[in-house]
Amino acid sequence: MKRLIFVLCLLGVAASMAYADVPDPSQCVTTLDTMARPRLLLIPDVPSPETYGQFTVTVKNAAGAFINNCVVVIEIGGISDNKVVVCANQQTTRNTNASGVVTFNIAGGGCYKGTGAFTIRANGTPIRSFTSVESPDYSAFDNAGIAGRWSKSITAADFSAFGQAWQNGTGPASCHDYDGNNAMNAGDFSIFGGVWDSGVRNCP
Repeated sequence: MKRLIFVLCLLGVAASMAYADVPDPSQCVTTLDTMARPRLLLIPDVPSPETYGQFTVTVKNAAGAFINNCVVVIEIGGISDNKVVVCANQQTTRNTNASGVVTFNIAGGGCYKGTGAFTIRANGTPIRSFTSVESPDYSAFDNAGIAGRWSKSITAADFSAFGQAWQNGTGPASCHDYDGNNAMNAGDFSIFGGVWDSGVRNCP
């Protein structure tokens, strides 16, 4: 009997430990959640990484406890059909700290909008799935994404495309809606201006 109780206690501890490592999407938080249309913003990182595309993920279990050393993976759509490119040596997998927090800033280019554009997984559990990946490195002004319209650099062609999408700050949502508010406005202009770098920004 004592042996049975001991085994049951061990099973209870093991179950408790496993439960503690299971993320609960309703308890998890990202800094993208408050956007009207959350997006992954990819910006070429040479001569230096910009922080406009930086975001954090906080992972918790169903009890609201932070999960330390949780493996968080960013899955990016549109790569296989050439609508999106990620620069070399980017980290799309990171582990949370003791506060359950991890930060990403992924460099790249292109545009892809649709189901599975941008998924966040924590310990294998999908905790967020967004429908937009965007970048200033995109030489069209549609709102869906066209293959091959990235160059791993921000050029005059991108500047022209942004201007056509911008429409003096009155344009609708597009692949250049960098601040995720479903419109082209001063926020998007500020971000493009901040990363333009006289047309020399690029990445390997």
